[in-house]
Amino acid sequence: MAVTAAAAAGAMWASSAFVPSAGKLANAPVVQGLRGSSSQSSQSSAGSLPYLATGAAATAILASSHRRVASSTSCKAVPKGAFETEGGVTKPMQYFDPLGMAKDGDKEVFRRRRIAEIKNGRVAMWACMGYIAPEFFRWPGSCSPSLGLQFTDIPNGVAALGKVPAEGWAQIGIFIAFLELFPMRQDKDAVPGDAPGFGKLGVPLFASKCDPEGSAKKLDSELNNGRLAMIAITGMVTQNLYFGTTGPAMWIPGASAFEGELGVQAPVGFWDPLGLSADGDVDNFRRRRGVELKHGRICMLACVGYIIPEYFRWPGYLSPEQGIKFADVPHGIAAVSKVPIEGWLQIGLFIGHYEGKFFKQERDRAPGDFENYGFLGVGKNFILNFDPVTFSDPEVRQKKLAAEIANGRLAMVALSAMVFQNGTVGTTGPEMWLPSGAFEGELGVQAPVGFWDPLGLSADGDVDNFRRRRGVELKHGRICMLACVGYIIPEYFRWPGYLSPEQGIKFADVPHGIAAVSKVPIEGWLQIGLFIGHYEGKFFKQERDRAPGDFENYGFLGVGKNFILNFDPVTFSDPEVRQKKLAAEIANGRLAMVALSAMVFQNGTVGTTGPEMWLPSGAFEGELGVQAPVGFWDPLGLSADGD
Repeated sequence: MAVTAAAAAGAMWASSAFVPSAGKLANAPVVQGLRGSSSQSSQSSAGSLPYLATGAAATAILASSHRRVASSTSCKAVPKGAFETEGGVTKPMQYFDPLGMAKDGDKEVFRRRRIAEIKNGRVAMWACMGYIAPEFFRWPGSCSPSLGLQFTDIPNGVAALGKVPAEGWAQIGIFIAFLELFPMRQDKDAVPGDAPGFGKLGVPLFASKCDPEGSAKKLDSELNNGRLAMIAITGMVTQNLYFGTTGPAMWIPGASAFEGELGVQAPVGFWDPLGLSADGDVDNFRRRRGVELKHGRICMLACVGYIIPEYFRWPGYLSPEQGIKFADVPHGIAAVSKVPIEGWLQIGLFIGHYEGKFFKQERDRAPGDFENYGFLGVGKNFILNFDPVTFSDPEVRQKKLAAEIANGRLAMVALSAMVFQNGTVGTTGPEMWLPSGAFEGELGVQAPVGFWDPLGLSADGDVDNFRRRRGVELKHGRICMLACVGYIIPEYFRWPGYLSPEQGIKFADVPHGIAAVSKVPIEGWLQIGLFIGHYEGKFFKQERDRAPGDFENYGFLGVGKNFILNFDPVTFSDPEVRQKKLAAEIANGRLAMVALSAMVFQNGTVGTTGPEMWLPSGAFEGELGVQAPVGFWDPLGLSADGD
């Protein structure tokens, strides 16, 4: 039931904001029909009934994308690769058509397959969530009152197919048919996936035409996430069919014979999604643990080795005979082809010597423990000549070994990412782990993080976009600084008089925090909206010849002359002082945005807005050490139990 419900939901909430980029389609001169010109496919829908009838497993049956259409009306052939500029052509695979299904250049067939791909992807994304949610939540009440069948009585996953009564399937079928024929029909003049009855985020109430140009990145993301979801739901259904489980054990494997071994730690506990150790074979587990430790140690060194050559290279020659210096060898993947064959031979012999002599695993030693070697596998050999680091305290030793395994696992993931980024983007320098940008000299770039743009929003160097985001950041920061103060002041001061004389509501009657939202009358919210709109449209209107956040007649922190305040704004003539103050404003605004989020979250979960929200009290306020200015200070509430 959960699978089919998820599929129905996926159909209902399909978003027109996530459709292939029309801009990309426009760039392909011979395939204009894909955007809805005079030549379009007569098939307006990919049809949801067949794949819904078989539940989420239908995402594995992308037969629609394999079906050839022998059309009596021949479409003019276009060159191979005519669809390489379409949405969904992204790294690392780029244009991926191993079966050559689109090599004939038939734009109508491509359009039909793209529609089917978007629909299947959307349904699969919902279906993946629908496989998980019923393990933690079921709808209350009856699925079929006449049969006395409760929603909680229906099993999850594939087993639900045989439990839903025929009337239920009929309702689901009619519901999907209605969506397919009316609100979710595919118009000939619309890009694939753009339904007339749905708008941004798939919400019917805000129906609007999609913006393929402005949403190209999101459209590619939807296609990629949909493809991933189709693979994921296929795996989930297959596992459900073969192993029978749909619960957390499906994605969080449970008990094993090796749950007490090193490396079993929070948050995932014992992690063996492929069930490699399910047979309980100790020798196999021991061999894999030894391999894991070796790979982890190598990857920890390799991660460091990816960074150091950017700052230090060995002096002298790598190959005196060929005149190749260490400094001449490029860093990263590019070095593979530059090292001469004799160099690779030396590396191979060196590793083989280590494997065969120094790192030979003996059966009477734990995996990764070698004679004359200690912590992290470091010890005496023909290179190093010191006693290995060991730990006599069993508890400390256990902790260090567990840390080594965890760090090795992290290093294996990190090195894979570094090699992948090096292979696709091509960089190996500091910008690989310390993203740079065209705006590193802007305000707000300060210690300890420097230029902080983890999502790469400013990577394109677009000055207008950066300027707009900086203006938004300043406005949000200023509002949040006031809002943080506004969360505290009402605990000590309220405006006298009436908020609404007509309704007899005094300011003192309005609760503080989130609870006030439902108490302010609609007229009050209207006044607030008009007030903000007036400020936005007149006083805080951003002019192109002024810096972001700098408004006429307003100064530091955006305070200045208006119909409420009548004094000259605070300004700073000294450029150095001004720069420092503006940087402080941005930093404090960022802190205020985080702080306000925390205050609202605490108010929503704990319910308090009073001083105890930021000054916790306790049963020991009369004890020694309680003195001005902070009074009783126990921010973690360690003594809140009064013990």
